[in-house]
Amino acid sequence: FGSSFLWAMELASEQSKAAKEKGNGYFRAGNWDLAIGAFSEALSFASELAVTEPRHLAVCYCNRAACYQSRMSAGDWELVVQDCNAAVDLDPNYVKAYGRLFAAQDSLGLKAQALSTWDRLQEIDPAASNKL
Repeated sequence: FGSSFLWAMELASEQSKAAKEKGNGYFRAGNWDLAIGAFSEALSFASELAVTEPRHLAVCYCNRAACYQSRMSAGDWELVVQDCNAAVDLDPNYVKAYGRLFAAQDSLGLKAQALSTWDRLQEIDPAASNKL
């Protein structure tokens, strides 16, 4: 790779991480919509970071899902499912994302999917039932 490519990757990483930190601050303050916007900004660099920083992107998806879960507007459970599925696609052992995904699927009445998610969660973290 050329130096300009590496510089662009580094810049994308820095900008994404800065947006994530901004989102974390908004989340802690209970500003769900601002946090969702910041995590969405962090995820706007997904194409640049999917190969080099999949865990960072998975955390951004999971954090945005936490905002939807906390905000609970119409349709938010579906958005939790979408973001948590994206998170576990990037990091197949992401316990927190599976926990959120299970809660959303269960709340939506998606019992078969929730059971499958629960089984996967137990597979990667047998103590997960104590954490939910």
